Amino acid sequence: MEVGRDSLFMALLNLWSLGHFVQWGLVGRFVFRHWPLFFALSIGWELLELVLPYDFAKETWDNKISDLLVNTAGYVLGLHWRSKTLQLEQESMEHPTL
Repeated sequence: MEVGRDSLFMALLNLWSLGHFVQWGLVGRFVFRHWPLFFALSIGWELLELVLPYDFAKETWDNKISDLLVNTAGYVLGLHWRSKTLQLEQESMEHPTL
C-alpha cells in the first residue's frame, strides 16, 4: 500500500497537533520564555508517552517528531506574540495619548 504525501501529512498532523500548537503558543506568550525549560518539558512529555498505558499516547516516532516540531512552532509564535505585545506597550508608554 502506497501512502500519498497528503495522507502522510494528515497522519502526522491531527487534532492533537492543533492542541500542542495552541498550548505551547500560550505558554510562550503568557508563562515563560526559557528555551531549555521548553525543550525539557516538550521532549520529556513525548518520552513519558512511551510508558503511559493510554491509547492517546500510542503513536509512531514520526508523529512524536511532528509533535516536537509543532510544539516548537507554537512556542516560537507565542514568544513572538509576547515580544510584539511588550513592544506595543512600551511604545504606548513613550507616546501616551491624551
